[in-house]
Amino acid sequence: MKPWTARASRFNGCMSRFMKVVNILLCYGQSECWDNFHRKLVSGNSTFNVSVVNSFRELVRQTENVCNDVILLDWEMPGKSPQVHIDFVVRTCPNSKLIVLTTDPRLEYLARQTDVNVFSLTRENIGDLMSIVRNEVNLSVG
Repeated sequence: MKPWTARASRFNGCMSRFMKVVNILLCYGQSECWDNFHRKLVSGNSTFNVSVVNSFRELVRQTENVCNDVILLDWEMPGKSPQVHIDFVVRTCPNSKLIVLTTDPRLEYLARQTDVNVFSLTRENIGDLMSIVRNEVNLSVG
């Protein structure tokens, strides 16, 4: 190994100790689009610690002891009504950044009535959502 390579890797190791790991809770039903987003979120990203829940019951259990930095909540997640899900997250984890997601553009209007951040997720705009998550992370860390 060249000396400059060894120094660079030691530097990167030191920097990784100072990087904050961001805890993300991904709450969604069953959809190929969600699975693709989840894979993209965790692939090659050591600063994100991603947990997944697929129902309201799991969401309650997950947030009993710890609230994540960012919560991505599917408008159509099974369990209760979307408004009950949102109210629960806002009440239980007031410091978490909440983004409500929908894969159905027809439901986006309803989701926007909740006064929280809303994103309409499609296969084509997964990269845009990644940028929004990074932005929310930067706001919560900074």
